[in-house]
Amino acid sequence: MFVVTLLPLATAQAQTAEPASARTVARQFEIDQKKIDDVLWYFKVGDVAAVDKVELTGKARRDRNPTGQGAGNPLIIPADVFTPKNLRGKAPLIVFVHGGVHSDFETSYAHIVRELIEQGYVIIAPEYRGSTGYGEEMYDQIDYGGAEVDDVKAARDWAVENLGSVDGKRVGIIGWSHGGYQTLMNIFRWPDAYQVAYAGVPVSDLVQRMGYKNQGYRNTFKEFIG
Repeated sequence: MFVVTLLPLATAQAQTAEPASARTVARQFEIDQKKIDDVLWYFKVGDVAAVDKVELTGKARRDRNPTGQGAGNPLIIPADVFTPKNLRGKAPLIVFVHGGVHSDFETSYAHIVRELIEQGYVIIAPEYRGSTGYGEEMYDQIDYGGAEVDDVKAARDWAVENLGSVDGKRVGIIGWSHGGYQTLMNIFRWPDAYQVAYAGVPVSDLVQRMGYKNQGYRNTFKEFIG
């Protein structure tokens, strides 16, 4: 009788999952949304471009436990690549940087990608650290104005070194908002790496930006802008 009473209780306890935090649910939703959006690229630009997803290595990731297993390993940076289907010979490269910091390269950019493809550009769009759709670890790697800028440059270098269709002497970089900020940071730090740049409505005065944003926004980035 004693055993019979305890068994259902033990089973019930084992089946009771710890409730997920709102943060965990949000990150999982972003992952699912990203997977769907990645498929949509084929429908929105697949008639004019070969669509690919690649991974490259960025600077070392930031680990909460610097002595833990894998600490200091490079962070893996996903990137979208679009190559014109009617390409003949070497093509110029555009590094397309998404805005938003905690955001991603989504299909709302499809009309711009199509226009660039029709003009004969190969495009690489890096999902620099802090981007959404890749889980908790990637989200928490945000490094405002720091290693995220290196991630974008790493995508440029990867494309020049690994895409046989790219002319490494004709490379441009574009972005809006935070993507514009990233564009400016890249051409200031590596002026010889790009032949042209377009920074649309860029965050060009970070101190002023922190002044007019609310405290919640400032708290998100305070660790990295001091």
